[in-house]
Amino acid sequence: MQIKFLTVVITWLLVLTSSAIAERISKSLGTITKELSVSECSFGNDFKKISLPDQNGSTGKLGFPDLPKKTLTFFLPQNAKNITAAFRDGYFRWLLEPVLVMPHQDPIPLNGDTGALWRPPDSAAYASTDAYPGKVAAISGISARGEFIQVSVDLFPVHYRPASRQLGLLSGGTLVVEYDLKTGVDPLRPGRSDRSAADWNAFVSKSSDGPVPEAPKKSSSPDNASLPGGHVFRSLIGSLPRESFDYLIITSSALAGSYEPLARWRTRRGLRTVIQTVEWIGANAPGADLPERVRNYIKACWLYCGAGYVLLGGDADIIPVRQVHYMDYWVPGNLVPSDIYYSDIVDTSFASGFWGYGYNANNNLRFGELPGNCGQDDGVDQTPDIFLGRAPVSDAAQARAFVAKVLAYEQNPPPGFAESALLLADGNFAWFTEQADQILASAAPWVQSREMYNPVSGGYYSGDELLTPANAVARLGQGFHVVYHFDHGGIYSLAMARDHSSAGGGWIYRPSVDALANAGRASIVITPACSPNAFDYSSISESFLNNPMGGAAAFIGNTRVGWTSQYPQFNRFFQALYGQGIHSLGSVFAEMLSAGNEYGRYSLNLLGDPAMQVYTREPLPLQAIHPTKLEAGDSLLRVEVAAAGYGQSQVLVCLSSDGKLLASSLISAPGAAAFGPASLAAGFVEITVTAANHMPYMDSCFVPASLVSPPLYSGFDLNDGIPDRPDGSAGNGDFTANPGETVAIYPRLGPGVIEARLSSMDQSVAVMDSVVSFPPFSGSGYAPGRGRFLAAVSPSPVSSRRVWLSLAVRLADAPDPRLYPLALDIAADSLGLVSAAYRMALSPSDRETVLAIDSVRLGNFGAGAARGLRLWLSVDSSSAGAHLLFQDTLALGGLAPGMATAPLGPFAVMCHNDSLGSLVVSLVAEDAYGRRSLFPLEASGMPDRPYSLAATPLSDREVKLQWYAPDAGIAGYNVYRRLPGDPGYARINSLPVSQRIYIDICAGPMAGFRYAVASLGANGR
Repeated sequence: MQIKFLTVVITWLLVLTSSAIAERISKSLGTITKELSVSECSFGNDFKKISLPDQNGSTGKLGFPDLPKKTLTFFLPQNAKNITAAFRDGYFRWLLEPVLVMPHQDPIPLNGDTGALWRPPDSAAYASTDAYPGKVAAISGISARGEFIQVSVDLFPVHYRPASRQLGLLSGGTLVVEYDLKTGVDPLRPGRSDRSAADWNAFVSKSSDGPVPEAPKKSSSPDNASLPGGHVFRSLIGSLPRESFDYLIITSSALAGSYEPLARWRTRRGLRTVIQTVEWIGANAPGADLPERVRNYIKACWLYCGAGYVLLGGDADIIPVRQVHYMDYWVPGNLVPSDIYYSDIVDTSFASGFWGYGYNANNNLRFGELPGNCGQDDGVDQTPDIFLGRAPVSDAAQARAFVAKVLAYEQNPPPGFAESALLLADGNFAWFTEQADQILASAAPWVQSREMYNPVSGGYYSGDELLTPANAVARLGQGFHVVYHFDHGGIYSLAMARDHSSAGGGWIYRPSVDALANAGRASIVITPACSPNAFDYSSISESFLNNPMGGAAAFIGNTRVGWTSQYPQFNRFFQALYGQGIHSLGSVFAEMLSAGNEYGRYSLNLLGDPAMQVYTREPLPLQAIHPTKLEAGDSLLRVEVAAAGYGQSQVLVCLSSDGKLLASSLISAPGAAAFGPASLAAGFVEITVTAANHMPYMDSCFVPASLVSPPLYSGFDLNDGIPDRPDGSAGNGDFTANPGETVAIYPRLGPGVIEARLSSMDQSVAVMDSVVSFPPFSGSGYAPGRGRFLAAVSPSPVSSRRVWLSLAVRLADAPDPRLYPLALDIAADSLGLVSAAYRMALSPSDRETVLAIDSVRLGNFGAGAARGLRLWLSVDSSSAGAHLLFQDTLALGGLAPGMATAPLGPFAVMCHNDSLGSLVVSLVAEDAYGRRSLFPLEASGMPDRPYSLAATPLSDREVKLQWYAPDAGIAGYNVYRRLPGDPGYARINSLPVSQRIYIDICAGPMAGFRYAVASLGANGR
């Protein structure tokens, strides 16, 4: 039944006040009503279940009254601290009609192993006269979301007095979130492009229940290696694309070509796309294993290039799965495959802990541990900072099928498809899908939903068709846009009313999904069932995705056990997509994760393209007018767009050519976008116009080469001390920057530039002449030698690397400069020991050992030349018993890359035998800048000698030897014996002795034996 006069107020009036010390977000209750439904629960009796159409969950204490809650989301600056939430000046209207509210029940695992178990009401709680839950608002989560702090606040608009069975409805009042601001904090600044920033800001604005603070400005330097720990990533940073990009596809080299059509389409729609291979990442990105290397590469692309969308283009055999640790009886091995490991890349330490945030803070190799679950804490906040999905493909045919489904969905959806939905549930779980149907009825009444239940109807629901495996397969084959399944499941199956098998219920398996023929109508399938999305197996979700003739374009489900308590995540799918107007699939999925509990954020995963634009209405055509060819004298390519439908005012116009995005403009329709010569390319320029719930407009315009302007910046020339070009540079004149050189940088600039500035945030490069100004150049090409910068390269880099500088270019008619990354490659030498020939012998006194080094050869394994080299031998001993017998300091001059010296030497060292254990002999190389490199010779580094050797006769033929020695660096021992009259000692053990004891059983009945023990170092000495 429904009590129609019960209303709860959810609309808010927003107020933001701020000061230098603290800020406050206030939300005041308004006057728009929501219907409160009182449904009979499926367990019968007189208990009623209270729900709101847009609730995000319930109070959650087992056996206590089950009341709805609404979770609100706020975004705060990175430097927010001391965050609190309070509800003020509100009151409750108490209803006279008594209602016996259902107690909160245990969540039911959706694996088919158990049915619904009734938990009776807590006797003390239901006898209480106090209002439950007592609190109106409470902070339920604080995490990082990109460059913001995300605060989740639970609001409890319905209270209950159990003893009198009275419901109270919140009316009036203000929710206040307050916080202080930390000072002196350097914010984290992701390098988003304008398009990526627009997408992100739109997502944050639609996700927020309050005002959104201004995001930190993008750094003028693309090199943020100054972040703590960033030095480890310098070589990786140097290998990143030079320009910002928005969409990253990671796949194998064998599959990279299969994703090219998707990359071109994403770029054509305005998302610059880069494909990177997992083989390259494995060889070049830092990390302890391949999953960590992939994660670190994603982090670097987000921070330096602004990549906001990531597609893992391969199944678990191509893109490795990270198993996170979650202790649960129903989770085998307490391990859950979870791709949030790749998308949750920022925590609330932001810049100070960015590179250290790795899901294994306690270094025990159990990733993602949560203190409330297992008592261990890896410091994860379980909030995605990028939009990520996975294509579960293993070969090129599957990859092509995946791409084809995405393109068909966005470019050519069939009529009526976008406004259809299929809801499948056992009657025991119909309440959950009815929640989604209420959201659709309120936010998207045009959606035609078909409800399949078993039984078809119950006390609080009414379906359209009996749910059986055969009926479900028939409907799935028709191709509904959204398919919401709420029932049991398994890795290879989905239940279709298994709990009512006597009424035709049962299971569907992979062969039925493999045979679906809904080509062109690929669904988005979502389900909280157990394990259907276990992509570390050949799961049924992979059958949906990899069916080339139909199935699904996307699948959202659990990789391990599913629970009825996950229903708020699936409510959020419908709220975000149809209520909030969030249209990219990855954004919707990110909202689902935020609505989940700790387990749900791990187990729920997306198979699909995160950038796929999801339709919520029947897509309408877009109309645009533009020339098909530019003629001589045309200075602009003008694209006029007619008014869009559904009240959509924002339209994106993009120009692209040969897979490269030339320009984009977000305009209001009706309106026009105009692109000048600098935004064009010679030949056919692709014109693409897109808007939410509209078919993309695609056409082209031919542009003659004479109308195309060169870009404002196109690389640079470098001088490092060429004698016939005196410009302040100093170096070896090889046109390459080397440590210690001063280089002159000549940028190649296009027409219209009046000023250029070069800056560096990297300590290894100091820009001296950093500003050049000149009158505008009006020619048709580049102006050679227009401007010169001087930069000093520190002699400190010990390995070749790429340093990113920032070039700011200003035009006469533009107040703000345009920033370009400038990559300066530093070629450093890398010296190493090629060979060493040496001999060791006892001195005539038997108390000293001579180390004779006959020859050594030194090589340069780096990319730059070594200059002014001098070599000599160094002796480092803790005792005074070592000294050089003879040596010379050798002056070598330069050593080119890839070259080695001729044999050098000889050298000789004499060391007292008591000091051999601490003797270290090194070859020292010093270059013209005073940098020294030490190369320890393998002949040195002797282990510590044994001491306190004792010999004890055990019989006439056995002697026990026992000694002492330090453990460090010792691999074993050799034992020696000398008979009277023998010239020297002979070893008596065949293999090294591991213990500090040895029994000589071949002694013989004679006296006067002498023994010696030598230690063997771990280095073989």
